[in-house]
Amino acid sequence: MLTALAWMVACSGAPEAVSVPLPVAADRATFATVAGLGSYRLQANVRRSTGGEGTPPVASTELVELRWKDADHWSYVQRRDDRVRSEVLVSGGVAWRSGGEGPLERKGDAEPYRVQLAGTWDPWSWALEGLASSLQLTPAGEELVDGRRALRHIITPVPPPEKPRRGWTVTAAEGDVWIDDATAVRLVGNVRVEAVSGARTQEVTLAFSIEGVGLDPEVSAPPGDKP
Repeated sequence: MLTALAWMVACSGAPEAVSVPLPVAADRATFATVAGLGSYRLQANVRRSTGGEGTPPVASTELVELRWKDADHWSYVQRRDDRVRSEVLVSGGVAWRSGGEGPLERKGDAEPYRVQLAGTWDPWSWALEGLASSLQLTPAGEELVDGRRALRHIITPVPPPEKPRRGWTVTAAEGDVWIDDATAVRLVGNVRVEAVSGARTQEVTLAFSIEGVGLDPEVSAPPGDKP
């Protein structure tokens, strides 16, 4: 992983340009980083299957869609096992929310929901929590993704440690991820991971994409309501 990015360190008072491998820069990306793309649509589909000794695996699915125009115009929908669990819509800086049952309700100031979104926007982080650090990303060439220059990386498992450790141990992994060369944002990914922890087993399949960069995602207030 020798590909480097001139990474702008936003957390320091004056940005400092440093050169780091692109997957490392992607791990450091924040919501402000992806918001720097401008408007976009993000979709993620996660299937998780967990089991234990003597018990059949239990499968669940989660779908997330984020439409982002700017800090005052965006929407976020989370579905679990084909049911809407949470929906937030922000238009003109005003928020509406639904817990999955019933229509959107006007909530007023959108700032609390922006804070929530900053911690949940990245499907790679929440879908592969406890697993991502055991994945190895190998550069496989430059490609165009939705008109943007991106570097494709092949996903394989990091060899497990000789001594068992707490938490999940990845036993198999495969897939690809395309990382934006300009911002280090993960634009597209398809990955399947198998892991064990004692007698427990876990299989996670994640597919996500960021599309329509620069296009208006058409976020507006609910019908009959105004910001």
